Amino acid sequence: MRRRVWLVAALAIGCMALVASASARHSAPAAHKALKAKNGGTLIFGAEQEPPCMNPNLNDCNNTWQAYFTQLVLRSAYVVNPQYNYVPDLVSRTRLQLNPQRVTYFIKPQARWNDGQPVTGLDFVFTMKTILNKAWDSKATGGGIVSRVGYDQIKSAKVTGGGKVVTFTFRPNFADWKDLFGFIMPKHALQGSDYTKDFINDFTNPKNGKAISDGPFVFGKWNKGSDFTLARNPKWWGPHRPYLDRIVARFLTDSNTEIQQVRGGEVDAIYPQPQLPLAALRGAAGLTVQSHLGPIWEHIDINLVKGNALLHNLWVRQALMQSINRSQILTTLFSKLNPASSRSTTSST
Repeated sequence: MRRRVWLVAALAIGCMALVASASARHSAPAAHKALKAKNGGTLIFGAEQEPPCMNPNLNDCNNTWQAYFTQLVLRSAYVVNPQYNYVPDLVSRTRLQLNPQRVTYFIKPQARWNDGQPVTGLDFVFTMKTILNKAWDSKATGGGIVSRVGYDQIKSAKVTGGGKVVTFTFRPNFADWKDLFGFIMPKHALQGSDYTKDFINDFTNPKNGKAISDGPFVFGKWNKGSDFTLARNPKWWGPHRPYLDRIVARFLTDSNTEIQQVRGGEVDAIYPQPQLPLAALRGAAGLTVQSHLGPIWEHIDINLVKGNALLHNLWVRQALMQSINRSQILTTLFSKLNPASSRSTTSST
């Protein structure tokens, strides 16, 4: 199951009004407290990837930057905050019962779609049924649904409380239930449509072509190969109106270009993979570089399908992995980007 990263969502709602800020992957609250949010304006974000499409549940669209955009438009039951705690988002609280496991979600009364329709338990049930529907596997070209883990353990669903309460009963106990319902789908907009064609080039209601959102931003436009724009949702039901008028993601797939553009003020912020050239930005005037530990890990995959036949031998794979000096790599990279993280990470390897 994919781990959601909610950093971009938190910043966009709360304090993403920066003249220029470069950031390695991080999620620490201390750096955010120094930033004072301002109302209005456009944030130009240098994006390392251009998503192939935007539907978060389709394999074809399974992309990191797709998730960053989607989380600003389609909300979830829970989000993970900078302290790595699960915090209710669409729901005010949940009730957990075990043996049999029942999870009851109490959806916030004010939660609604930007067309005025309330977010209800019917949307949660529709999301579950959509993910479980294997018809989308046969129609999709990229393998269909990303993951059904957890949803396939749900035995029944019941909506009560005028639609604002929904209870799911599981067959066995399922420990990772807080990672379910990461993106709630609007039943009134998508029911009866071909899900493999929904949210491909935008976030719009296929019935009327209008932007649909229960988040702080709505779809603006997508200039393929160039940029992607989200606009403020004037009907956002959250604690306050989004601070930014719009967010423009400019696709900068070359990391050197990404760094040059944030240094030159052509983009306001970047969120790059850790790399040594970022260290030079620490002393640049007008830039704030933030680097902290986070819930993301780098890993090496060995291809046993199309790779060298020798890789089928366990001893070969072990030799490759054990020959890598991980401590030296971490020290070389992070001692310049974040000495504190380098020391704590190296000591744990």
